[in-house]
Amino acid sequence: MNGLRFLTGTSEMGDQVHEFLLDHFRVMEPITTSIKASRDDVFEFFIDLRDGALKNEKHSIVVYDENDELVGISLNYVKEIDENKENFEEIEPFNPHKDYQDEIQTGAYESKNANRLVTFVENVENHLVPLLTKLDHRHRRVERIFKIDVICVHPSMKGKGLAKELMKRIFEKAVEADCDVVAACATAQASQAIFRKFGFATIREVPFWCFRENHLPIYRDLSDKGLSGKLMAKWIK
Repeated sequence: MNGLRFLTGTSEMGDQVHEFLLDHFRVMEPITTSIKASRDDVFEFFIDLRDGALKNEKHSIVVYDENDELVGISLNYVKEIDENKENFEEIEPFNPHKDYQDEIQTGAYESKNANRLVTFVENVENHLVPLLTKLDHRHRRVERIFKIDVICVHPSMKGKGLAKELMKRIFEKAVEADCDVVAACATAQASQAIFRKFGFATIREVPFWCFRENHLPIYRDLSDKGLSGKLMAKWIK
């Protein structure tokens, strides 16, 4: 794409990536805006999200424009699988009536909103590996998963094909990393749509109304009218 530089994300870019998450991803992601998460709410969580992807200095992508402004990111990492254990892990039935108050209160962060976000994503991603094995008609075992944690483009780049270009480069990196599957937790309708366009299938879905704290749904009136978080994946081997 003219005027854009696509670089592999490194730890040196950490401050810029963190600011991008706070300034753009935070205010564009529907589940984050629905709980009115402030910069302080997600500050530490976004540091961990950033570091988990950039520390490998191989798999993430950052995009700069001609003015050296950061205009897009894809934060990714490779998950190594214990082939003989995780592929055959028992899948617990989903309980649509569960209350997540205790998990949120005992979460890793001081911020309740950060714990709400993390708890929801962890529940959407629950049983990723055995679900991949069970739902695959060839019953392939998973050894390496290329996991997309964040894909986000600057508002000024919306509709210009940057997200599509990032997806193409994600697959290139997944192949280079010798991964079996590319997977992502998609909570925004826009993310779900682009993953579907690239052949991802939904292997687990958690309706927002099922995610409750003290008996009340946490995510309500989402800006994109989304109904659920989806665990989506595509085999590339």
